[in-house]
Amino acid sequence: MNSIEKQLQFTCPKCKEEHKVTCFEQIGPDQKEQVMNSSIFQWDCESCGHKVKLVYPTMYCNEEKKFVIFLRPNAADATCIGEEEQARFPGFTKRFCKTADTFVEKVRVLEAGLNDQAIELLKLITFAKIHVENDTMEDIFFYRMSESGSLEFTLMYKEDVDGIDIDFSMYENVLHIVQDEVPPLEDDVYCIDLNWAGAQVV
Repeated sequence: MNSIEKQLQFTCPKCKEEHKVTCFEQIGPDQKEQVMNSSIFQWDCESCGHKVKLVYPTMYCNEEKKFVIFLRPNAADATCIGEEEQARFPGFTKRFCKTADTFVEKVRVLEAGLNDQAIELLKLITFAKIHVENDTMEDIFFYRMSESGSLEFTLMYKEDVDGIDIDFSMYENVLHIVQDEVPPLEDDVYCIDLNWAGAQVV
């Protein structure tokens, strides 16, 4: 599935000049790198250079790997994805995200061929362990697989950003737990995030 662009009028919040900006109704693997480095949501005003993060409803679909990720910034939950829209993707892994950051992360995870349920549980374990020692930690995001095969995560603190490498064997251990103990998902749209992971260990 190729990306589909659309042009929208946008007023720069700094200089108040109007410009046409490029947004995407749908995003395909041809824009994969722009999604994974978040530049697809970055707009620089041609008049004053002001940088704006534009977040809007869209979706990312990889037909070869059979997954689709919906971004709906103003939606409460995955029920905003109607049956007709879901029906376009039978048998696909279907995910729902509320923020650009989680949308970008989900693309990184699924493009890497990883199980996002295992990734979220691994993030929860890592977050809990670090937060005990440093309660200024606020969030954790999957970044990429390193050349050595380890998993790299970004750690978000109140006033700092750091990173951590986790051995692939840790991911495999959590993946076995998902496969053996977590009920399989139905053919539906799911929000698989830290809240989902927390619900699995209650």
